[in-house]
Amino acid sequence: MSSKRESMAASFEPLSYADLQEVGDLRALFAHPQPMELEIGTGRGDFLLSYAAIRSTTNFLGVERK
Repeated sequence: MSSKRESMAASFEPLSYADLQEVGDLRALFAHPQPMELEIGTGRGDFLLSYAAIRSTTNFLGVERK
């Protein structure tokens, strides 16, 4: 895992469904207003982390159901 990916992974904080309902507007989760992509079924998040590392102008939200 690259150091950029490691630092990105360390900054993630999982949110529950209840947490997301309280947020309301998902854009409020991100520091910078920019396009957002949603990945459903992220697994461990390996693809999403790799993809996000090369797409810095996009906000990403990954959802995994346990």
